[in-house]
Amino acid sequence: MYASSSPVGGAVLQTERKAYRQEQEKKMKTNFSGFLGSVPGVVFILRFLPSNLCWLQSVRGTHYRVATQQQRKTFLPLMSSVRKKRKLTPSEQWRQSSAEQQWQLFQNSQEERCGMSKKLLVDVDSGVDDAQAIMLALGAPDVTVLGVTCVHGNTTVENVCRNTLRVLKACNQLEIPVFKGADKPILGNMLDPGHFHGQDGLGDAPDPNAPGLDLLQKENAVSAMIRIVNENPGEVSLVATAPLTNLALAVRMEPSLPSKLRGLYIMGGNTESRGNTSVCGEFNFTADPEAAYIVLNEYQCPTYLACWEFTCHNKLSWVIFSLTFLPHLWKMLQPFVFFSLQEFCDTWLAQDSHKARFMSQIFQHSIEAAKTERFQKECVAGAGFISCDSYAMAAALDDSFIIESDCYPVSVELTGTHTRGMMVVDTVGFLKKTHKAFIMKKVDLERFKQMMMAALK
Repeated sequence: MYASSSPVGGAVLQTERKAYRQEQEKKMKTNFSGFLGSVPGVVFILRFLPSNLCWLQSVRGTHYRVATQQQRKTFLPLMSSVRKKRKLTPSEQWRQSSAEQQWQLFQNSQEERCGMSKKLLVDVDSGVDDAQAIMLALGAPDVTVLGVTCVHGNTTVENVCRNTLRVLKACNQLEIPVFKGADKPILGNMLDPGHFHGQDGLGDAPDPNAPGLDLLQKENAVSAMIRIVNENPGEVSLVATAPLTNLALAVRMEPSLPSKLRGLYIMGGNTESRGNTSVCGEFNFTADPEAAYIVLNEYQCPTYLACWEFTCHNKLSWVIFSLTFLPHLWKMLQPFVFFSLQEFCDTWLAQDSHKARFMSQIFQHSIEAAKTERFQKECVAGAGFISCDSYAMAAALDDSFIIESDCYPVSVELTGTHTRGMMVVDTVGFLKKTHKAFIMKKVDLERFKQMMMAALK
């Protein structure tokens, strides 16, 4: 008592208290690999994920950093023993109970995230950007690709199946099942895909050792899609980077399918009426407008859209200028432009790996096609390295990838002379739809580059 009223005694007592706090913090650091400090009534826990990424989770209590599951198991008992040192007031008891409830919810979430890998089902029309998206998934940690379903689109469905097997072989992942799906849209004829990805979809690059179609599963892609989702209810993220024919047929055969998905990630559609196939139509939606209409209206699950204009605005550093009106200036600037702006694409393809050499081989045709005047007109924000399908895949792989998005009801125009296949975004509410899709606007491009680089390692 005397010490607290004496300046000298008070200083001694403060020193003792400081030493005690330092000792307690040292113990907490030992137990939890990173005690951050104390703020009354608040606990911040840095979540530790398989990818070695952490973020803050706020619950009631004190600052802790939990690094491993083993440390998490000792967290609550230790926290309780510390609190038993003094009698808690009713409000503190309520806060402790609330903290423990929050911690239990957090722990359950962590068990789900850390104890299980993400499960993906991928629907493709393997072109080159589909190949890039598949390789992105196969290069990601703690991801299980349950199967790849193939559909018409960039080329015939037979070529799509063959191309998918080639990609899996390049990644040494031929054990992943591949299923053949729809060979034409629900109505009408197959849309001419053009030759951006070559006649065969993979840049017409020769491959004498390509896997044969005998490696395909006997089960149809639509049946496989329904079966895989039913076997893993609430766990599968469905990534669709092609015309949506398989998905539309699946939901008509199994109406409850969307409710069993963890999420649906689509590359397709447009938000500014800018077309890359017709005046107002993006290729994947225009290739089967009825299928796109069915999917956007009947898949009542979390839906994320990587639309054409979005991919253009979020292109990577590979830009080809067209200065035909100033040919002498272009000739002078071209070496410097390519040196500075093609850096990522060159670095990406120059990695010393079989996968990088495979990608470089199949990508050359598209690189040349990107130099054409037609392609540069299609690009909304100038030409660049636009791996369209990889954006949808990256969003499925990393929940933090999407930085900004709009959330609106969406549908597809089916009857317009010039607008058939165009995505309709209802910003006002005229469609009277309750389900809304997340339309990507801005993403973490640095994280995207890291994922792309890892895909070819």
